[in-house]
Amino acid sequence: MTEEEFAAKLLTFKAGPIVQEEFEEVDFVGSVDWVTKGAVTAVKNQGQCGSCWTFSTTGGLEGANFLAGHALTTYSEQYFVDCDTDYNNAGCNGGNMWAAFDYAIHHGFCTEASYPYTGTDDSCKGNSCTKASFHISSYHNVTVGSTSALKAACDVQPVSIAVGANWSW
Repeated sequence: MTEEEFAAKLLTFKAGPIVQEEFEEVDFVGSVDWVTKGAVTAVKNQGQCGSCWTFSTTGGLEGANFLAGHALTTYSEQYFVDCDTDYNNAGCNGGNMWAAFDYAIHHGFCTEASYPYTGTDDSCKGNSCTKASFHISSYHNVTVGSTSALKAACDVQPVSIAVGANWSW
């Protein structure tokens, strides 16, 4: 692929307005390894679908679920690809985690086992999947460009991030 084709196909994060309160800049430990603590699932592959935003979303949900005292559970990226279309997300054509977290707050989310990843846009099958028993009611954003706020957030739990690989702030 050319650089332009690559960016159009895979670098599809859609920046949106930050609508939640900012994570405060505080002192941080800076040495928490969430993988060794068991709060992070195995590495996943988005394939040719521009669904990076869904993987970031489920990673944050999986870590929060674990830290709430539940077994580490893998959640479905495909659920967000197929179903989260009313929150300004566009499946394999990009989206953002903030909108996906809002969608999860209002509609719940599915386990990976009940709604496996195909890496293609399809119709929503959210009514037939096993919804997570874990629920979220809010989320917090880290101040854009603040290294200390990001480090502080990483001390609290695994963090959902987006990397602007083809655009500048």
